[in-house]
Amino acid sequence: MGGGSADGNLAAGAALRLQDDDGWTPTRLIRAYAALHPVLPPPSRSVAAAVAELPRVLTFQPDDMDRITADYLGPGREPDGYAMPALRAVDGLCPTLVINAEYDSLRASGEAFAAALAASAVDVRQVMIPGMLHGFLGLPADLPPVHRVLTLLAETIANRD
Repeated sequence: MGGGSADGNLAAGAALRLQDDDGWTPTRLIRAYAALHPVLPPPSRSVAAAVAELPRVLTFQPDDMDRITADYLGPGREPDGYAMPALRAVDGLCPTLVINAEYDSLRASGEAFAAALAASAVDVRQVMIPGMLHGFLGLPADLPPVHRVLTLLAETIANRD
């Protein structure tokens, strides 16, 4: 189960809901450049430095996250751990692949979520794709970084160990 951006958030929330309600987890969870926090965690130095190079229109600012969260949940609704999976314990979650783009302010959320998974003894692999912006998987597949990630996704899905 997986997805990129908002779909990565939905996939993580759905995996947690399935685990809680049905006692079932997918074989793998794959989330690419998704925000899993309603408020972005403080960025690491490398994230802050990368994002500082970008024009405002290519970044997610705190007011953007407020608007995105409100649009996602509906007016006046507070996020829970299914809507924003970083708000809850992730113990017992399936093996997870976290893909982050170097030039993406949402990378802070991906890094923090991967750290929470590791702290909960979840099998997690985190990959940061150099030189890429948020949403890069929508670019042509013959672009080398996109091709590498698509290959990684295919290998991850095919590997059932």
